[in-house]
Amino acid sequence: MDTECLNIIVSVVLGVIQIVLTVVIFNLSKKISFKAKLDNRNQIKPKLDEIINNIYVKKNRKHSVVLIDVDVYEKYYPSNENPFGRYSHFKAEIKNTRFDGVEFFWGSEKLYFDEDKETFSKNGKSGLIEYEAFNVGIIPYDWIVDVDLQGDEYNGTMIYCKFKNKSFWKIKRVVLVKMIHKNNFKNRNYLRLEKNRNPFKRCVYCVENKWFDETTMPFEAKYTEIEISKR
Repeated sequence: MDTECLNIIVSVVLGVIQIVLTVVIFNLSKKISFKAKLDNRNQIKPKLDEIINNIYVKKNRKHSVVLIDVDVYEKYYPSNENPFGRYSHFKAEIKNTRFDGVEFFWGSEKLYFDEDKETFSKNGKSGLIEYEAFNVGIIPYDWIVDVDLQGDEYNGTMIYCKFKNKSFWKIKRVVLVKMIHKNNFKNRNYLRLEKNRNPFKRCVYCVENKWFDETTMPFEAKYTEIEISKR
């Protein structure tokens, strides 16, 4: 076997070894990443379950919590005023924990139910039943960094999150009202470039179960997740 053929064989063998090592390292990193996610979930979920137990079982607290953007906490908190209109925090109402994350009520809107088609839609028509539907945002456990049950001098229970859900940059007109002196105000208008952010990986709609009985049914049965018809 000449030297040229030997070099080719060595190069092929080394290439195969490199590919195998790359695959092994990639699979190992996935296993480590999944283990890290489980560890984080096991650390976060008991704290949130304590809040939920106090809401639904002990009934000694409200749903309200504060979601903190960890990327700008040190820079902006406790203010939400900054040149880019980026919130350092906002309030939400915790709903429940689930296998893939934590549910939060995040506003509501009117939806309409068609009994014949058994579908919900956003278009109100004659003969449809009107429901108040709740927007429910879901934050994955690995997007939650920590939970402070006691809060601070500004807010109660705080949940430190990664606000990974981002919109495109957009230009927004902002109006600032400044008081010159009593009963005399001055407005200042300007345009601001901003991007909306929140910690919810996905959002769903829920409606309240009209047949819910807290004396005989678990609290999870109080709300039913629904789908919106695209028609």
